[in-house]
Amino acid sequence: MMNEFYELKPGTSGEEVQRYNAPDVLLLDIGKKRNFFCNELLMCTVYVSVFGEHAIQGGRLTWQLEDEKNAIFGAGIIEDISAPRGEISVLTNWEYRLPELEAPNRMRLSFQLEHTNGTLENEWDIWVFPNRKFETASVTVVDCWTEALWECLHNGGRVLITNAHDFDSLPTTFQPMSAGRTEGQFSDVLHPHSVWEEFPQEGYCDWQFFELLQNGNAVVFENKNIPFAPILEIVSSHKQVVRQAAMFEYRIGNGVLFVCGLNLNKSDPAARWLMRCMIHYLEKEDICPIYSISEEQLQNLFSNGKNEVKHFVSDEAFDIGAQLENIRQNEVIP
Repeated sequence: MMNEFYELKPGTSGEEVQRYNAPDVLLLDIGKKRNFFCNELLMCTVYVSVFGEHAIQGGRLTWQLEDEKNAIFGAGIIEDISAPRGEISVLTNWEYRLPELEAPNRMRLSFQLEHTNGTLENEWDIWVFPNRKFETASVTVVDCWTEALWECLHNGGRVLITNAHDFDSLPTTFQPMSAGRTEGQFSDVLHPHSVWEEFPQEGYCDWQFFELLQNGNAVVFENKNIPFAPILEIVSSHKQVVRQAAMFEYRIGNGVLFVCGLNLNKSDPAARWLMRCMIHYLEKEDICPIYSISEEQLQNLFSNGKNEVKHFVSDEAFDIGAQLENIRQNEVIP
């Protein structure tokens, strides 16, 4: 929310912060699940946290679901809302069947509570994806590397590997690293690429990537002789720079190898749609990855049984030697 100079980061305003950080706040138990299929029934409980000067009386709760172009897909009103001071109270158990869409869409679900002493507002982003079947006949999709893929690539095949476990890799997570730490991911970047054309994104991983990043992996590019051109880049700490890509591609022989280390759980609507986007991209005749690499270079990316990333202890407050339980036990920390 704030930068290193205690200034509001771009895109953040005091008004937005007060939607969730104020004496009285509207809440929704939507949790971390923000991806839904078209025609799915979305069910949530709406709460109000009242710790200001007055209880809520004579309230009128309105809701609205709209897309990025401000087209309204649903709206409603609930009258005669009240809530005591000093408690978190349930306002309503809300549900709505999401619309059918031709393409995935980022939507905004907003609630407003007007009462005798003021107005409360809050909003949440959700992503709605069509649930369509897709074929993979012209693309070889595997979750691990096999020697047979060499021949497939040299013969002009398109190969999609949906797991990074065969490579030197580090785990990905949606939660950014704590400031000052040496390990973890500082940020992520979606580089311009055709695979993103049909996937709702703004150049970074918002909530639609939560399940994709949790339990995913990013391949480590420690060998500087291998060109680094990530499609989805994981940014490390400046204290320990590690080049990482959760998605990348190369031309090998006459074929194309595309690697995705994200968590492609079939129950996640975003994962299913991303798989569809990758397949559609690899089916195109005119695709041409920026770099070609040799078999030897690809072999250098594969795991050799140990991760090449060096870990070290810094002067950060979370170092093992600074933990209270270790100090109490008088442990000697090397």
